[in-house]
Amino acid sequence: MFLGVLELIRQRYIFAIAGYVVMPEHFHLLMSEPEQGNPSIVMKALKQTVARRVLSERPAPLHGLASEQHFWQKRFYDFNVWSGRKRIEKLRYMHRYPVARGLAESPEQWLWSSFRAYAYGESGIVQVQAVVDGMAMPTQQEALSGPGQAAMERTSSAQIVRERVGARSGMSSSE
Repeated sequence: MFLGVLELIRQRYIFAIAGYVVMPEHFHLLMSEPEQGNPSIVMKALKQTVARRVLSERPAPLHGLASEQHFWQKRFYDFNVWSGRKRIEKLRYMHRYPVARGLAESPEQWLWSSFRAYAYGESGIVQVQAVVDGMAMPTQQEALSGPGQAAMERTSSAQIVRERVGARSGMSSSE
């Protein structure tokens, strides 16, 4: 369901997706600036649409018991990505994250990411774009090779998403 909503939102707000990974409790998204709205509006629309669909499918709470109506954390963290090297770093981190968390033995086993688009040229529910804002995205070899797993595990998502670089433009990596 999440991937279908992500593609719907991508089309509605007109932005490119260079990479994504959906985890059990959050997601990572490498995207261009939207032509309609801004990244905050896109994240709000994506999170609200997914939450409404999930919450509408939950069974009604038992009489007298409070129900939890929050699905996502209230905000998202963004990081402007200015160079091809940083884009490759973000893609590698995102694609390897399910492995680092012990959810898959290799990135290609995690079906809820853009890894297979880069590794095998597969198209999926979400359109992944290899050229964004005139800058070519990494080749298959660049996106898949790089620092060892131990180095990736030492870099937490909290460290990555709290970094900020310059004014708003280029690509944005969101969680």
